[in-house]
Amino acid sequence: MLVREAPIALFVIERRREAGWNIVYCSPTFLSQTGIDPSDFTDHHRWDERVHPEDRAEKDRQWNLYCDNGESSLTFRALDASGKYRWIYNELKRVESGDPDLVDMAVGVVMNIDKRKRDEARIEAASRLITLGEIATGMAHELNQPLNVIRMAVQNVELRFESDQLPDDLRSYLKEKLLRINAQTQRAAGIIENMRIFGSGSGSEPGPFDVNDALIVSLDIMAPRLKGAGIEIEAKLGSALPAVFGQTQRLEQVFINLLLNACDAIVQRQSSEPAGAYTGQIAITTLSEDDKVVVRISDNGCGMPQEVVERIFEPFFTTKTIGNGTGLGLSLSHGIVTEYGGKITVQSDSAVTTFEVRLPLCDEIREGGLSAMEKADA
Repeated sequence: MLVREAPIALFVIERRREAGWNIVYCSPTFLSQTGIDPSDFTDHHRWDERVHPEDRAEKDRQWNLYCDNGESSLTFRALDASGKYRWIYNELKRVESGDPDLVDMAVGVVMNIDKRKRDEARIEAASRLITLGEIATGMAHELNQPLNVIRMAVQNVELRFESDQLPDDLRSYLKEKLLRINAQTQRAAGIIENMRIFGSGSGSEPGPFDVNDALIVSLDIMAPRLKGAGIEIEAKLGSALPAVFGQTQRLEQVFINLLLNACDAIVQRQSSEPAGAYTGQIAITTLSEDDKVVVRISDNGCGMPQEVVERIFEPFFTTKTIGNGTGLGLSLSHGIVTEYGGKITVQSDSAVTTFEVRLPLCDEIREGGLSAMEKADA
C-alpha cells in the first residue's frame, strides 16, 4: 500500500553471469512518475535511449560512478510515452544478494521533478529581472548625466545664436539641427527611463491602462534590436480602446517576449535567404472585439510546424540552440495573460506566424466581483 501510493517509484535491476542488465521490478507508480509503461521494455539499455541527448554524458558519468562505488544520483530529462521530456531524479544503490549467479544487483528510486524545475526556473528568471533592474537603474543615472550636458549645451547655443548676427539661412539651418539634437536626446532619455521601469518592476500598481501605451513602450525598448535586424514594423493601433486591467510593466513583458520571438524567427529565415531577397516584417494590430481588447503580433519569419505550435507555451520548450533560449519567455507570457483573465493563442504556417492576446475590459472584470488575479487563484 505504501509503495503503491508513494510520490516516488522504485525499481530493481540485476545482471547475471553471461547476461546483460535487466529490469526485474518496477513499482506501480513508475508510470505516473516517468510517463513510461514499465511493460514497454525490460532491457535496462532501452531506458538509456530515452535520456535527453544533452544529459547522456552525465548519465554515463554517474553510471561509471555506480560501477566503481555502488551508488549514484542523477537529474536528467527522459522521453515519456507521449513524446515529451520530463525532468527525473534518480538514485541507484547496490545491494548484496546470496544468489551466486548474480554479478550485480541494484535498487533504484525515480521521482518526477518537473514542478521543482519550473519553480527553480521562475526564481532564476525573477532573479535575472531584479539584476537587470539594478543594472538599468545604474545605467539610467550614468547615461542621463551626459544627455543632460548635451541638452544644456544645445540650449546655450540656441540662446547665443539668437543674439548674434547670423545670415538667415545659416540661422535656420543651425536651429533645425539643434532641434533635432534636442529631440533625439529626449528620446534617448525616454528609452532609458522605460528600461529602468521595466527592469526594476517599480512601475504602476495594478489598475486600468491602455494596451497601446504598453505596446509603444515595448517597441521603444525593442527598437535597436529590430532596426539592427533590418525589420520593418507596421503598427495599426486602434483609437480610443477600452481600458484593460493589470500592471502595465507585466503586459510590456508579454509584448517584448512576443516581439523577441518574431525577431528571432525573422533572423532565422534571413540566414537561409539570398542577400536582398527577403525583408522581415512585423505587423502589430490592436482593436476592440467581442468585449475584449485584442492584440495581434504577426511576423513573416520561418514559421512553425504544427507539432511546435502545440507545445510553444510549455515551460522549457524551445527550438533554439543551446545558450540562445531558456524556453520560458512564452510560458511566462502565457501565465501573465491567464492571470489577468485573458487568453493567448498562436497560429502559424510557412509564411506567417500570428500571436493573439485577448484581454477582458476593465469594466468586465469589476462587474464580475473579482479581479482577474483573484479569479486565477480561485
